[in-house]
Amino acid sequence: MAKKRKTGRNVAIVGGVAALLLVVGAAASPLGAGSKVELVASQTGMLNADAAKNLVFTINGAKMSDVTLKLDGQEVQGTQEGDNIVYRAPSDLADGKHTFSASKDGRLPGRTATSTQSFEIDTVAPVVTFEIPDEPVKMDQAFTLKGKVEGAKTAEINGEQLDLANDGSFSKEFAAPPRGAILKATDEAGNVTEQAASIPVFNPAVRSVHITAFGWSSSTLREPVLQMLKDKKIDNVQLDIKDEDGIVGYQSEVPLAKAAGTGTDRYNAADALKQIHDLGGTVTGRIVAFRDPKLAGWAVKNGKMDLVIQNSSGGAYDAGKYGRASFTNFANSEVKDYNISLAEEAAKLGFDQIMFDYIRKPENSGQVYPGIGDRDAMTAIVDFVAEAAPRVRAAGAFVGAAVYGISAFTPVSVAQDIPGMAKHLDFIAPMVYPSHWGPGEYSVASPNSQPYDIVNRSVMEFNRLVLGTDCAIVPWLQDFSLGVRYGVAEVKAQIKAAADAGINGFYLWNASSKYTAAALEAMQPGDAQPGELIYSMVRPGVNPGEGTKDAKAAEEYIKAYFEAKKNGTTFVPPGSQTTPDPATTEGTESSTEESTDSAADSATQSEGTESASTESTDGATASPSPSATP
Repeated sequence: MAKKRKTGRNVAIVGGVAALLLVVGAAASPLGAGSKVELVASQTGMLNADAAKNLVFTINGAKMSDVTLKLDGQEVQGTQEGDNIVYRAPSDLADGKHTFSASKDGRLPGRTATSTQSFEIDTVAPVVTFEIPDEPVKMDQAFTLKGKVEGAKTAEINGEQLDLANDGSFSKEFAAPPRGAILKATDEAGNVTEQAASIPVFNPAVRSVHITAFGWSSSTLREPVLQMLKDKKIDNVQLDIKDEDGIVGYQSEVPLAKAAGTGTDRYNAADALKQIHDLGGTVTGRIVAFRDPKLAGWAVKNGKMDLVIQNSSGGAYDAGKYGRASFTNFANSEVKDYNISLAEEAAKLGFDQIMFDYIRKPENSGQVYPGIGDRDAMTAIVDFVAEAAPRVRAAGAFVGAAVYGISAFTPVSVAQDIPGMAKHLDFIAPMVYPSHWGPGEYSVASPNSQPYDIVNRSVMEFNRLVLGTDCAIVPWLQDFSLGVRYGVAEVKAQIKAAADAGINGFYLWNASSKYTAAALEAMQPGDAQPGELIYSMVRPGVNPGEGTKDAKAAEEYIKAYFEAKKNGTTFVPPGSQTTPDPATTEGTESSTEESTDSAADSATQSEGTESASTESTDGATASPSPSATP
């Protein structure tokens, strides 16, 4: 049985109708000079709420003492404004038909000149009902959108006229389920309802590996990835669109890409996509969003400083290991539109999913974001996601983001609000690489040597953080050695850890695009669907133990926790009236921060080694040093 969703009754602003001049003489016989009444109405015919609020009648060349005004048969008073009488209708006139008249006595007894204006008010906007499938539909199959529009004169979907039956019902064929389709219905009075058709689309779990644009151009790196696809060990390839240097892997037609010279010929997008699709795979295009030294350098050179994150003196911010002028400004409309336009272009080329990476601020302090207003950095980044998601979906792709693992419990450090972002995204890919955690995180003594424990516990936390949304968790897992040698056993342990938390999809990271194929099992399409999700039931960052399958209880717990943090009150777990969660005492909170700092120290020490042998990305470098707690 399909669900029916109705819009509210929304009234849009409609421009005014041209004024009408009515001159009506006496009904019975001529009245002689000076006997006519000239009545001008600012709006005529069918009026919506905005038109009715500004309805004005003017009687030209008349005196108050000579003219009688009536609204719906009741005498009303106008005002003398120069040589004219002006009457402003009440703003709260009821819906329905109304009449306004102006009468003037003639020179002959019993003779009256009257001018009458009839109008109708309709403030009720059309009502749109969609028939929404109960189950998600497949992205690559034809879809028929059905529904009904009540009280509309015209209707359109994404600017294309929609044919309505006599009863207002409609049926619209699409080659694929519409992502972000907007139905606009307009009635005779000009009231408008705009309603998004939120069609649940099946977002398949992906088993994927990362490859750079350079990697794809090399048969030595590309062919082993394609072989894993042929062997059904993976079903998705994560191919870079824009990398950490700000370089786009193909020649983009986005205007700012052309102006800044970011496009290259590292690969032909159409050819790469066809090669992967022909093997039955899908493609996730990764866009490194705000770490963009190419665009930032161009902006500084051309005096467009608002495009970059600045220091307190107005110069380009120095982001430490990333360098000066290495991060663009996520509060700037040009920067946002550039990244979104790249994503739209890629989706239209055929990329199945878009993943924004480096969707964050630099780790340190002292940053200035021109144009951010009174928002904080976390809010501004959520606003970017909210703007990007519908545009990318409308272009035909799913949309997600890569985030730091520690953002689950220290979001302020890099401005990544996981629950806020999840409201808008199809998936979030937390980077939970074991090598990037410090001793004691999630009560794991040596995360790099205990890949199962750290991945399982951190993924449970992310499962909980997206509750109440349609966002899935697809973790980034480690297939590289950093401090501990990783091979088949270690990669398998991470995949099992995610699966035991209900997640059967993953992205494997190796900055050199060389993977341990022996760690991956061959699966038929559809075999890697989500299992029964497990959620943490303790404070974020604490060992969740076995977790819980009770999504409602987990959601209530985390909402109560965040509310207590927001209000600065002691957190009492739901169901417990008097006993605070021992993990929320100040001493424990402090020890957790110290533990996180230890993780940062450990990661910082190892980062030089990773950078020396591979390119530096959010997916291959250490977690940031947290500067604040949630």
